[in-house]
This record gives sequence, structure tokens and C-alpha cells, in this order.
Amino acid sequence: MIESGGNVLKGVASPTERGSVEGGGTRKTTEADRYEHAVSSYKERDAAQIRLQGKYAFVGMLVEGRRVVGAMVNGSPKFGYLDEKDQEVVQPKYDGARNFREGRGAVMRYDGYVPASSDNFADDCKFTKPREQWGFVDLSGEVATGTHYDKVSDFSNGKASVENGCEFYTIDPNGSKLKQ
Repeated sequence: MIESGGNVLKGVASPTERGSVEGGGTRKTTEADRYEHAVSSYKERDAAQIRLQGKYAFVGMLVEGRRVVGAMVNGSPKFGYLDEKDQEVVQPKYDGARNFREGRGAVMRYDGYVPASSDNFADDCKFTKPREQWGFVDLSGEVATGTHYDKVSDFSNGKASVENGCEFYTIDPNGSKLKQ
């Protein structure tokens, strides 16, 4: 298995290398391993796109047993998640969604408008952009944190960085603020 950040395969080897790692040994991931993993991921995603053709406009890769899907809902693109059996875990209802990391998927809703940034304050009053509000759902599709953050990072080592207005902090998978 390829571990994120560690680039190590544990207990997995190509048929020609099995003798050296049998019994759960460890070896460094090679470029060939990464290429093979990427190709198999793309092939799996392509097969899913064919299976789901017509139902979803966008079909992402399977990550942590979930894939992001997108569909047009009332004329707007919306995103949700499917499980490994192509069953909807979260119906397409979010304005944005990212792949799962450590059991949490980042989801986004538009909430009103904010001035678009420019070098000229007068221009800020003329142009607006949708206000993004981010949060996380868990593997069962339940809302884990609510969508009230301006920006979020993916979870890593049980933590995610968030921005709320001018405040920056770290949260746990349930959305509780962690001490820094």
C-alpha cells in the first residue's frame, strides 16, 4: 500500500520482488510503482465514468472508498459523493467538493457575495464574487463540521487548518478548535 507522504509500500510487492518482502516487509516506492498506481487509478475512474455515464457530468477518482461526482441540479453544477459500489453517500447538493482525506471530505456552499479583490478600492465596490463557505462531511455523508469556514485545508495527521474571517486555527475531525 502506498502511504501518503511516506512513499513506502508495506507488504506489497511486484511479482518479481515478492520473495524479498514476504511476511509484511517494507521497501521504498519506485517511480514504476507510482506510475502503476496512477494508471490503475485512472483506469478505475474511466470505467466508473462509463458505468455512470448520463447520470453525472463529473466522476472523480476513488479515494478512501469515496469518489466526488458532479451533476447539474436546477441548472447549477452540484457535487456529492459515491461509495465504492457507486451508491450515493451524499447526493449532489454542494457547490464544491474535494477528495476525502483521513475520513473527511471538504465540501463548499456559496453564501452570498463578497467584493472581488483588486488594486483599486472603487473597483471592489463594482465587482463581487460568490462567498465560499467550507466544511467537512464524514464517510457516512453526515456533516462533521458545518460549512462556515472561509477556507480549509485537507486533513493531515488528524488536523486541518481553517480560516474564518481574519482568524486562522486548526481543528480536529469533529470541528473542535485545537490549542496551538
